[in-house]
Amino acid sequence: MWDFHRTLNSKFLPDGETVILVQITDREDLGSWWMIVNEGVVDLCPKDPGHDVDVYITAALCDLIALWMGDIGIQEAMEARAIFVDGPKYLVNTVQDWTARSPMVDVLPA
Repeated sequence: MWDFHRTLNSKFLPDGETVILVQITDREDLGSWWMIVNEGVVDLCPKDPGHDVDVYITAALCDLIALWMGDIGIQEAMEARAIFVDGPKYLVNTVQDWTARSPMVDVLPA
């Protein structure tokens, strides 16, 4: 989740505060993480910070890792029902723009 929050592309999120709740379905401990994005700064909280949630991302840990590593795209994962994104239409429709990805995704092997 630390890498996920560090690579979130906040420039594609609306101005003001956006709260993203990531729910990891196969984890009892540390199964919920809140990312609070405000003015390009992304804070990560393992406990509910008490803010209203704007968008929910729900998936098993392996599917979130596959997304971050670039093994699957967000649209493909949503169509396969591996990852669920729920929230306002403009956030769901632009999820491919702001979703976190490893900086190594586009690096080709030597």
